[in-house]
Amino acid sequence: SRLTTITQQIQAHNRQEQEERDKTQREMQTLTERLRTMELESTELRSRLDLAQHRATRDPLTGLPNRLAFDDRLGGEMARCKRNKTPLTMMVWDVDFFKKINDTYGHKSGDKALIIIAKLLSKHCRETDFVARIGGEEFVMLLPETDAKAALLVAEKLRKTLEQSNFNANGDKVF
Repeated sequence: SRLTTITQQIQAHNRQEQEERDKTQREMQTLTERLRTMELESTELRSRLDLAQHRATRDPLTGLPNRLAFDDRLGGEMARCKRNKTPLTMMVWDVDFFKKINDTYGHKSGDKALIIIAKLLSKHCRETDFVARIGGEEFVMLLPETDAKAALLVAEKLRKTLEQSNFNANGDKVF
């Protein structure tokens, strides 16, 4: 009888341990599923955040960085040029008679002109340079490690490139 009692107690203890293991296993599965769900949500939120950051710092027409991105970059470049004691040039490009393009040929032509200008400025600068659209027809360039003399040469070369770009609207040469 005592052996039967001990056997029953052992079996009861084994059942209780098995129930606790099963319960722990279910809890682990639930936690694992919740963790997977949270990881997926985190990945999705990171993608949304990256997209929102991209939209917030890019000009939708030209695809260039916008004024917000420029302000961020300028602070970093200024700090670097002070730290390294190297020159930093900032060029501001303001398209002459841009209002006339919009008034004469329409806003679509003006937009097309801005896109072409953005591409030309981007194409003809170094990888370390930074080009942004900061307003209507205003662009800005940051040229790290570029002194005034070298910057003037770059500016003149870019001005000539823009002048020779052969942008046409309705069959007329615009610039």
